Amino acid sequence: MTAFPRRTVLIGGLSVLGGGALAYGGSLAVCTGGFRLAGIVAPLRWALPDIADPERVGRAYLAAEGPERIARAVLDRPDLTEMALLLDADARRIRLEARIRQDFAAGETVLAGNWVVARTEALIAAAARI
Repeated sequence: MTAFPRRTVLIGGLSVLGGGALAYGGSLAVCTGGFRLAGIVAPLRWALPDIADPERVGRAYLAAEGPERIARAVLDRPDLTEMALLLDADARRIRLEARIRQDFAAGETVLAGNWVVARTEALIAAAARI
């Protein structure tokens, strides 16, 4: 068998994959840091204090702000990245709770899903839904 058919199949397959990636990758969250976003959000999601309905809060805030804005807001917050990188889950939870208290003290709250929550809580809950 010559190299021509294999090369054609390889190029055709890569073209299909590339086209799919472009079509799917139009989202900022996917194109610019989808894996990074997941790496930040996953450990923080488990550190969130017990808000009454994180699913509802996350869906409501995501619907209000849109996935691109949520992703950009999380990725632009170095404090969230630092917290996510903490290996000690208790330290991560303590830092996140302190940040949430700072949000409330500064008036950085949002109404999401009929709940008033700290902007940081809403960001994490919404980003977990992307």
